[in-house]
Amino acid sequence: MLLALGHGALAVGRLAAAVGISSSSATYHVRRLCDAGLVGIQRTGRRTVVRRVERKWASMIGALATDE
Repeated sequence: MLLALGHGALAVGRLAAAVGISSSSATYHVRRLCDAGLVGIQRTGRRTVVRRVERKWASMIGALATDE
């Protein structure tokens, strides 16, 4: 999901289609990613748009790339 959001914000339905899961499953995972601070959401009526939080994404990638 985070890679799919690298090209910009997506509505949950489009994000689900991009990663090949159901909208309800995408909603669950988006909620977890939001709780972790990796994505931000914006609700407009019934539509929810998701975007990556770039500073958190960069921090996570940096931590994964660090040799132990």
